Amino acid sequence: MLLAAACCLTSLTAQEKVNKVTEFMNGLSSRFKINGYALLDYTYNNQASPSNEFKVNKVIGMAELTILPKLKAFAMFSFNSPSLLEAWGSYTPCEGFGVKIGQFKTPFSIENPLSPTVLEFISENAMVTQYMVMGSNPLMMPGSGGRDIGLTIFGNLFHSHLSYDLAVMNGAGRNRGDINSAKDFVARLMVHPESHLSFGGSMILGRGYTEEMGNFKRNRFAASALLKTKPLEVRTEYMWGRDGDDDSQGCYVTAIAKSLLLNNLDLVAGYDRLDCIIGITNRYSVGLNYWFYPKCRVRLGYNHAKVHGADKGSNSILTQLQLAF
Repeated sequence: MLLAAACCLTSLTAQEKVNKVTEFMNGLSSRFKINGYALLDYTYNNQASPSNEFKVNKVIGMAELTILPKLKAFAMFSFNSPSLLEAWGSYTPCEGFGVKIGQFKTPFSIENPLSPTVLEFISENAMVTQYMVMGSNPLMMPGSGGRDIGLTIFGNLFHSHLSYDLAVMNGAGRNRGDINSAKDFVARLMVHPESHLSFGGSMILGRGYTEEMGNFKRNRFAASALLKTKPLEVRTEYMWGRDGDDDSQGCYVTAIAKSLLLNNLDLVAGYDRLDCIIGITNRYSVGLNYWFYPKCRVRLGYNHAKVHGADKGSNSILTQLQLAF
């Protein structure tokens, strides 16, 4: 009988271990999320060489772990041009206050923090957003994709009628050490008087550095507005910047009509303008986005861009397949 009892106890202990492992794995799977997306393009541009090409635009993987209900860790990686895009941890004890530290998108403007999977145009961001914060301006974190390393506090106040972000960041871009001892101070304040209306502003106050210029003033300001109705949505922003003694400015307006002609078919149109040291460029864009599955769409777009004073502009036809999960 003693032997039988010992065997039973051993079996019970083993079963308890299996149950605990199963419980742990189930708990981990509920707290661990993996997502990703791929953007596959075919483009034609009458001013480019080559004039047309197939392109694997982006292949992105994301992982998020909820360590505790209010404590999260997140990482984002690019596979087609292998590099770490984001890596951060956040603690959000309440709706009105949260803190994030690591590498993430700079909380400047409405557009910069948005994912390409929700942006309206295949060309993604407006020229002024790219110039001011995403890295097309060689003096503003080249190649950063709008990301930087630092710390931010954020939250929603007054029943979500006010949202804010306050950040201290290196100002050097992603995957780079700081370029000087100065830090960028970033602030964004948005007012939401109604569920369909938002407006506000953001700014970056900092100092850049190059061997030729040494430390120089590098500031950015944006005024933003967003209207969301059915079926029409409109987003517009004006931005102004200064790099040393050089001023730059620009604006954009993007309109989208959702399911206007056909369910899951969006009609988009927009205008954007950039006035910087290399000249003034105007761009006009139209497109169609068809969502054939949640987060997945096929897209067709046309852009006409012209530099002020140039004899001709460029004409682009863009197509894209977006696959996401």
